[in-house]
Amino acid sequence: MKRLDLTGQQFGRLVVQKYAGTNPRNGNSQWSCICTCGKQATVDAQQLRRGLTTSCGCVRRERSRARILEDSVMLEQMNARGLTEIMRAKTSINLRTNNRSGVPGVSWSKQAHRWVARMSVHGELVLNKTFATFADAVAARTAMERALIKDDLLAQRRPSRKNGRRLSKEE
Repeated sequence: MKRLDLTGQQFGRLVVQKYAGTNPRNGNSQWSCICTCGKQATVDAQQLRRGLTTSCGCVRRERSRARILEDSVMLEQMNARGLTEIMRAKTSINLRTNNRSGVPGVSWSKQAHRWVARMSVHGELVLNKTFATFADAVAARTAMERALIKDDLLAQRRPSRKNGRRLSKEE
């Protein structure tokens, strides 16, 4: 059976870019698509044509977030555990797949029963503290990020010196 060329077609938020091979489980064609949110997704042609897959998963995340924010009981339960801060702290950066707190460098320690804020720079641990609340851990992590960014900007502005004099471009 001849494969349909779906290149350039739009299915929901997905725009088909190119053929990506066949699915080894069922033999269906797979297509590499780009979502309107910017993420890449490889999708089964059947799923696309039947309308079962219309985004990279961003629609599901948006709907889930909206349902949570509309449910007052759920928000109360999340507030009790400090989890609404996760949603506020969520940024556009890509998080690691094993991140469960929603904030880079902040995690829950099962052993200590406390939140841990960590940060390493060039392999050296510069922040490793525990906190009773999620908000405190996020604040510590954010403060460390700001301090490191500020130090980095100051270092870039300062002219390099050698023996108390400015270095010329030739040196």
